[in-house]
Amino acid sequence: MSLLNGLLPVLLAFIAGCLAGLLGLGGGFLLVPILHLALKLSIKQAVGTSLFLILFSSTTSFLTHKRKGYVDFKLGLLMEVASTSCAFIASFLVAWSPGTIVKFAFSIALTCLAFLMIFNVKLTSTTRRTTRLKGGWVRRVVLPDGTYEYSVSIPLLQVLGGLAGLASGFLGVGGGIVKVPAMVLVLGVPIHVAVATSAFMITLTVTAGFVGHALNGHVAFAITPLLAPSLVLGAYLGARLSHRVRAPFLRRVFGLALLCVAVKMALS
Repeated sequence: MSLLNGLLPVLLAFIAGCLAGLLGLGGGFLLVPILHLALKLSIKQAVGTSLFLILFSSTTSFLTHKRKGYVDFKLGLLMEVASTSCAFIASFLVAWSPGTIVKFAFSIALTCLAFLMIFNVKLTSTTRRTTRLKGGWVRRVVLPDGTYEYSVSIPLLQVLGGLAGLASGFLGVGGGIVKVPAMVLVLGVPIHVAVATSAFMITLTVTAGFVGHALNGHVAFAITPLLAPSLVLGAYLGARLSHRVRAPFLRRVFGLALLCVAVKMALS
């Protein structure tokens, strides 16, 4: 039984890494429950340690996407201006907030993500489209299936980046749960570019949040050797599969699992 208890967090970390690479997320939505419920860290330590571990998965995912040429570096860097600063500020807000508030906030965020996955919400209605916004910043990217052009509102980009940064620092997630839908639905970025660019941005956002948590003593570094290898392997495989595998069924099944974890955390 003790062996099973030791292997379960490793397996779940591998799954978190796969989803991180596949969907452009950091994996914190799974890592925080693993650290808090399975490894018995306090919720504040779970949030801080999650950000440290996400550095491993997001870097692996980003480098894998980069080789395919899907990362919009200029868009990502501009969005990170607000995202990194808000992530750093939020990490200190966690230190001043009761653990129950942090746990409840994470449960709500997890529930929202679960329903998006269960109902298989479409991030984009077409595979190729051009979004024109008056006064927008026109971006252009060449993908294997054609050339995409999209126009981005810079002020709106900063607002969305700030919201993603707050989610990252306060909840211990990479911010991809905000960034990917925001880029696709609000800014009109192609889904493949959004996923890849999100992986790039997450490496920057979680660094800011991690530093703040580390200064407050919320990072359990001893956990890293246990979970990091499976997390990295999962992120690599997920990123490799991101443009080959259809995942509607997987998202629905996993959404149910996320909902169960959210309910358990809210009631614990």
